Amino acid sequence: MPFTIKAPARATIALLAAAPALADPDTAILRAPAEGLESHTLYLPLEGADLPVLVWGNGSCAASHYLYTGLLTAIAQHGWAVIAVGSPGEDSSAGNPEMPERLIAAIDWVESEAGQAQTEGRADTGRIVAAGHSCGGLEAMLAAADARVSAVLGLNTGFFPADAEGRPPKMTSTLEDAAAITVPFMIVNGGEGDIAHGNSLLTYEAVTAPKLLVSNPAIEHSGLFYGTREGRTRPGSHAEAVDFMVDALGALLGEEAALAKFTGEGCTYCGDGWQSESAGF
Repeated sequence: MPFTIKAPARATIALLAAAPALADPDTAILRAPAEGLESHTLYLPLEGADLPVLVWGNGSCAASHYLYTGLLTAIAQHGWAVIAVGSPGEDSSAGNPEMPERLIAAIDWVESEAGQAQTEGRADTGRIVAAGHSCGGLEAMLAAADARVSAVLGLNTGFFPADAEGRPPKMTSTLEDAAAITVPFMIVNGGEGDIAHGNSLLTYEAVTAPKLLVSNPAIEHSGLFYGTREGRTRPGSHAEAVDFMVDALGALLGEEAALAKFTGEGCTYCGDGWQSESAGF
């Protein structure tokens, strides 16, 4: 059943998913099954036009985006149409092999008659970012082979070399898949405490498209979403995560003010624990 998230629901969302502060407490969000693609959830601001589209893959390539509900809600409040893998009620955290076809299905849906009807024609299908966390980041990077993807954001992720020790046997992707990324690309890691750190560096080096590498050792593998820094809860961490995600997405779509926060002298994500480097921008 669809429902609308308004300001009074903030406490409930926080209990559900450690939600960050919402972008604008007066902005209402529709969170509902994608009609005709009930394995996915739509987050849609009730106002605004020409909304860029975010298709989201979950950590562990799981069927549930439960852990990211608060973050995805806040991104939608910043003016994005978000389509996440997992129905609104799905809570399975079981791991799966990479299934980029689930993100491709989200793109197919938002372009379809059903998707256009539910988004009221307000989703801009010319600006689609594929993004995901950990294994979901692999799905996003693999989805970049679809020409409709405008940019890719991989969080705490990275391709394994085919012969790498410790490569999960169920994994189907390899570092060679990085060659298919030809659109603006950002990969984020949490320093050496992030299990994906080494693979993120290898993937960044392998991509030849315009690219950004961003690191913050304090976030480790999941702290950006859990609101922790160096394994401990830190006030303001959820709001920082929202700001970072909105800036990252904007930078990838070529918004100059957002891109300046990652590049150039005195950039926002070049200090206070953050490090950024880029090529091709």
